[in-house]
Amino acid sequence: MEISPGVELIWSLASREAMLAKVREVEPDHFFCALLKYAEFNNLQLGELKVPSLVLFALIAERDQLKSELKQNNLQTEVRKQIRSRLGQGSYQAKPDEILHRAEESRQLFVKASERKRGEMKAEGRIDAIDILQVLLQKPTRNMIDVLGQPVIRAVITSQERGKSVLNQYAQEASQAPSGMVGKKLMPQIQILAWAMQSIAKAPLLLICEPGVEAKPIIQSAVQKQISPPKLHIVNLHDVFRDAKKDELFLSHVANILDEAGDKPEHLLYLDAVKLTDLVDSLSAIKSSLTKKSFGLILTVSAQAYSQVKEQDSTVDNLYRVIWLHDLEHVSRLSKV
Repeated sequence: MEISPGVELIWSLASREAMLAKVREVEPDHFFCALLKYAEFNNLQLGELKVPSLVLFALIAERDQLKSELKQNNLQTEVRKQIRSRLGQGSYQAKPDEILHRAEESRQLFVKASERKRGEMKAEGRIDAIDILQVLLQKPTRNMIDVLGQPVIRAVITSQERGKSVLNQYAQEASQAPSGMVGKKLMPQIQILAWAMQSIAKAPLLLICEPGVEAKPIIQSAVQKQISPPKLHIVNLHDVFRDAKKDELFLSHVANILDEAGDKPEHLLYLDAVKLTDLVDSLSAIKSSLTKKSFGLILTVSAQAYSQVKEQDSTVDNLYRVIWLHDLEHVSRLSKV
């Protein structure tokens, strides 16, 4: 595995980050902080490394490419301080000349970077700083997600994904409810949902579904009760997860879908997440996207998944208007409509 001069420097800086954090191994977060630190180096600082002229020129060129990539994707180098703060301090005191080894996650980071380069060049190639950055953003750490937000992380994805519409790939237009699909007993829920949709841009709707509840016809019927019915597009997040699992791009796809939907205010996006069991990261991606754009969004989840999310993030009800489809006594947050 051949690496560029920039990656050699990043590796050295990451080891120093790990030493300062007093841990035994170099984690992906340390490499991310090192990438951002490298981008901050000016020519004079790089010159102080006392490397041959050709290496120095390569370091400067690679740094400029990295800075351009960071700027293009709205990544601020100052966030490394926030990530460093979140990492905290361990108790391991490394010796001054000790060489810290990469953690297994960091080893996989380089493996993925090598695979990316091989796919890009159709042959073995030297890993550079951009390769490391893109792999980190494809599979971000928990600290990166919390500090950066998914829209920023989504911005750099594999070259094969650039330019493609993930929304068009997964969305199905389904504005009209099939006749006979909705019984009279569901009319109260349809009425409340239709009422909530009147100002859906203020806050997205989170529909809690018990097993056996079919949300799709209820939503379709509620859409038709609007004065100017929007175009309803349905995305089954389980399908997105199934297809993206191999490449570990699920969260990037979710954020991409939301970003594209934000450019189409005449549409109403319905994300069906009833079959997903782990929603914490997905909701984080949605939350980050909604801070950038305002658009109509409905998300359906199972009652069990909702309970698990509430245990980990008690603020979820502050972002959504929550409606329990199986029991209207549990309707909450409708005062925000």
